Amino acid sequence: MHLSPAFLCPPSITPNEAVVQGFTFPPEAGYPLDPVLGPKYFMMETHYNNPAQDVDIRDTSGIRVYYTESLRRHDAGVLSVGMDPNWRHIIPPGQPEVVSEGHCISACTQQTVPHRGIKVFAVILHTHLIGHKVRLRHLRRGEELPFVSVDDNYDYNHQVYRRLKKPVTVYPGDHLIAQCVYNSEGRTTITLGGLTTREEMCLVFAMYYPRIDLSLCHSLPSLPSVLHSLGIQELWPGSNPVRIKSPPELADMTLESRLVTYDWENHFRSFQEATRKGSFKPLCWMTKPTIVPVSGDYVFPANQIFFGKLR
Repeated sequence: MHLSPAFLCPPSITPNEAVVQGFTFPPEAGYPLDPVLGPKYFMMETHYNNPAQDVDIRDTSGIRVYYTESLRRHDAGVLSVGMDPNWRHIIPPGQPEVVSEGHCISACTQQTVPHRGIKVFAVILHTHLIGHKVRLRHLRRGEELPFVSVDDNYDYNHQVYRRLKKPVTVYPGDHLIAQCVYNSEGRTTITLGGLTTREEMCLVFAMYYPRIDLSLCHSLPSLPSVLHSLGIQELWPGSNPVRIKSPPELADMTLESRLVTYDWENHFRSFQEATRKGSFKPLCWMTKPTIVPVSGDYVFPANQIFFGKLR
């Protein structure tokens, strides 16, 4: 798993060319530049979006990284929490609020976080164009703790690391949730999860110390949950394009057609409930990369789900 240096090495330049003054690590931690234990190389990756097809654009953006040979007490790490970018992340059109959630389950932190915990000291909240609220929720033994970070006025054009007023300790067995709310009123077709700007994401990049062997803690809606949310009971095995087998009224319709023609206006509430109550596949990746063994799909306890608007 390679995290984009845009998330590792602020400062950055925002699209309106306002210079961000940068990010300074706390005195007790620093990001390790260790040729033996650390990354073998760093890669700068820049994504461009030019929907107006403007010509003769010159890019002068860049980053500047400062380092020291005086090592600090703790090595810092970056943990990605949220929904894995994938077509199963579905955002219906024409809705003022669509809630999506990506889980870092307790079984993952139980196996990777030391007994003294890790301290989260900064975050980047990340969606694309239609995201307008993002929260990083924190649960311990079924109890909801204060949010690690929250932005109810999220702006895609202003993404920088935010230092927390006080580091938040995450212990083994804690459950983290990246919770994103989208406003899709300006769109007439569905938006799917993915890497392009027109697609959507729901991720929180948390910087913490001491560094552990975990880089990605995501979840992905299970296929049965996605099908149930669309009123589909069964698909034809091995069909290409993918076709619906049942119920009878949808038989032989392609999955793509169902997504495009679904009556979102009248079925949005049931869709939202199915996606938030349904099962999901947890994804826990170590830095090697190696998958942390987590068995089967997972269902989040119903009494810990927030329905309706974010509170």
